[in-house]
Amino acid sequence: MSTMPSAREIFLRLQNKRLKNALTLLRSREFISFFTKSFSFALKILFKKQVALPYEQWRKNWVELDQKDRDYIASKISQIKSSQTFAFFMNVESSSKDLIEESIESLNSQLYSNWHLCLCVNAENRKLAKSILKNTDNRVSIFEPSQQMSKDWSSRITPGDLLHEAALSSIVLSLEKSPQAEIIYTDNDHLNKNGKFIDPHMKPDWNSELLQGMNYLTSLTIFKKNLWEEHFLHASNHKLAISASSQLKSDQILHLPFILSTIRVQDDKKHLDLPFTDVNYKLYDPEPLVSVLIPTRDKGRMLKKCITSLLEKTSYRNFEVIIIDHESKEKKAQKFIKSFNKNPKFQITEFKGDFNFSAMINKAVEISSGDILVLLNNDIEIIDSTWMTKLVSQISRINIGVVGAMLLFPDMTIQHAGVHPGMEGFMGHGHKHLPSSSGGYFNRLKVPHEVAAVTGACMAVKKKTFVELGGLDETSLPVAYNDIDFCFKARDKNLKIILDPNIRLLHHESASRGMDLGKKKKYRLRKELSIMQDRWGSLLEIDPAYSLNLINDGQSFTLADTPRVNTNGIFAHKINSNETT
Repeated sequence: MSTMPSAREIFLRLQNKRLKNALTLLRSREFISFFTKSFSFALKILFKKQVALPYEQWRKNWVELDQKDRDYIASKISQIKSSQTFAFFMNVESSSKDLIEESIESLNSQLYSNWHLCLCVNAENRKLAKSILKNTDNRVSIFEPSQQMSKDWSSRITPGDLLHEAALSSIVLSLEKSPQAEIIYTDNDHLNKNGKFIDPHMKPDWNSELLQGMNYLTSLTIFKKNLWEEHFLHASNHKLAISASSQLKSDQILHLPFILSTIRVQDDKKHLDLPFTDVNYKLYDPEPLVSVLIPTRDKGRMLKKCITSLLEKTSYRNFEVIIIDHESKEKKAQKFIKSFNKNPKFQITEFKGDFNFSAMINKAVEISSGDILVLLNNDIEIIDSTWMTKLVSQISRINIGVVGAMLLFPDMTIQHAGVHPGMEGFMGHGHKHLPSSSGGYFNRLKVPHEVAAVTGACMAVKKKTFVELGGLDETSLPVAYNDIDFCFKARDKNLKIILDPNIRLLHHESASRGMDLGKKKKYRLRKELSIMQDRWGSLLEIDPAYSLNLINDGQSFTLADTPRVNTNGIFAHKINSNETT
């Protein structure tokens, strides 16, 4: 176990990661905010759990089986009503005999034995395949082009990949409860050169947007017979998955959140960076008008930086700006806002009374002319000229509810890359404080993907959708959680929330409103959280971008000591046993 960090180490971390933020706060004279942020950061370092459960131990607890587990699975299999058959196809070209035989051995060890392996060969390696057949039973054969495989399910398997002994049992039992499934995929880990199991890939449930950019399904993805026959000619597994899933409903694609396969890897960690492809969508012609909504109060210098960067660094030109001025008294802010009174690209509207972000945005929407709305904090700085083009091309698609951007701290580390529900409804920002160059968990920050919610600091939505969903809740959620609540309203109507990490902006976080420090503000925050819990209940724990095998802290992508998977599933006996010991 690592030792507690020293005071000097804490100071250095504060110095390196928070210096620029600190200077900004000091310049703005928010000394209390600076002290609170720094002290809070130090406490987190001192008191957070020092070492996560090693994967070796985690695997022993939740993946490896003993005889009692095998007996339990056998009893469940004996009760199933219908039999399922599986065909696996392995390309043996340029593969060693040892790797092929190890994969075959993992099939032989299956607790459910109704499978067949087809070795796909050419003239050069047919001899190798025949030598392998001498040590196998009739469930392994050389695949001939004219051969018909009348199996219920089919999949590709790479030489050297290993299936967990309960892999097929898990699939068969899951089909008893989800007979509508036509594609099934599982979690996997990796095996290094030293024979050590490492780096589990805990995948999210079905995330079609993520699949467009990368084949996150990877090992042990099986397809129903009709889909396989129609799509298996695709050269890559990625294209196969995209093509086969394109016409399916989400409940026809089943994710089993168990480590049911293992991929053999080198020791260079390249397997943590899944290959990806750029995903771009065309703009409509003519380009729609965008209404950029900027609530503000005082902070003239910051507002000027925001709007100046918006005007100078945005290549998309068909937009208007609506400034919602909340009783600005600072002369610099007043002067800057008034400078746009005669600019046809701008509208200025005043808002009076207590701070109410929801009401400010709703008021701006009423006078907006655009088909697309972009909510933008006054502490945002534009650094990418294509940001609005990408937002518009994403939000203009069918079934897209909200699109958000990756927001960066001034030190170019990540502040926001999607919101993930945590314990008791608290929301966390995934990948927070990682370098902006990081690919994130298994490289997902390279491609747009569906998330639970995005922050209202930069949020795009169709005006029609905003109105149909009733706008932001200005009565119950005037300050916090209104953006999350809106995202959940969109999800409730089967609209997707997209995080596009290729849209990158600087965020000088909460500089206008400050931090929630006082008793009054803390009470309001607790009240708003309670409203979210009552309103959305279990949906607060459903995340299209986060696995139930990961800790429920809303951000860290760290293994949970105890998985949150359904304990009625294939490993129910194991999970229940471990929880009571």
